[in-house]
Amino acid sequence: MDPLIASREPLAVCATLAYVGQLGDDLLARTLGISTYDVSRVSAELVRAQYIYVQPDGPGWWLGLTPAGRAAYRRHLRALGA
Repeated sequence: MDPLIASREPLAVCATLAYVGQLGDDLLARTLGISTYDVSRVSAELVRAQYIYVQPDGPGWWLGLTPAGRAAYRRHLRALGA
């Protein structure tokens, strides 16, 4: 298992981005039922690991999985037996 995406919020961010491809930070927060602050906090960790990218768009951001993030997410799912 990947410890970086083992907890609920990072895993949910990766799962959502794996499904939709790219999403704005505000819509991601609403979709997951978390605050935009939490999206920013989790995203910063995932960006440092090069699992996601962020692209500025006016006052907000677009987020998406990188190839490394998609691979890490798939490995994590396999480790969970999903």
